[in-house]
Amino acid sequence: MIAVIFLVVASYPMREVTVGGFEVKSWPVRNKGSKMTRKLFIVNPEDCPIKIVDAEYRILCTDRSALLIGKFSLKTKTDIHAYRLKLLGFNPFGELISGYYGDKWVFLSSGQQVTEKMTWDDSQNETVIMLVGVVFVERARLADGSIWKIDHGKLVQTISDLNLEKKTEKKKRDELEKRSQVL
Repeated sequence: MIAVIFLVVASYPMREVTVGGFEVKSWPVRNKGSKMTRKLFIVNPEDCPIKIVDAEYRILCTDRSALLIGKFSLKTKTDIHAYRLKLLGFNPFGELISGYYGDKWVFLSSGQQVTEKMTWDDSQNETVIMLVGVVFVERARLADGSIWKIDHGKLVQTISDLNLEKKTEKKKRDELEKRSQVL
């Protein structure tokens, strides 16, 4: 089962919700140079040995490529020796455009909290059009040598339940309305 937490940072109050048994946090990420608010969802399966407590990302662009810089705060539920974080990017139409992952060898004790930074280079500039991100722990190697893996079927259903297409379309409409009011 996975629980969902909806968290809005800035001047918005925090709300908690459950989607498909996944815990999900969500808040807007303002990108410099863009008036459009990007959104980031954290998906935490209840049985995952690591919980993503906080996350943020920034996109830095050049004329030939883009860098996606992520910062993730994690808290372990058991001793961990390695994990894989995955960030899925969706365009303004709710379509999957890219997936980024990072593997880390660590020696974390149960209850330990750490903050990790990961940087991905995107020479195809797909991150520039990324409006919604979904981050989750895909795998974890426990101290006993066993490997925990996310249930991809439940993950797909959870992302579907988040209804990203409608959320991104609404953002696009809101942005167009704001622009028309300025003109």
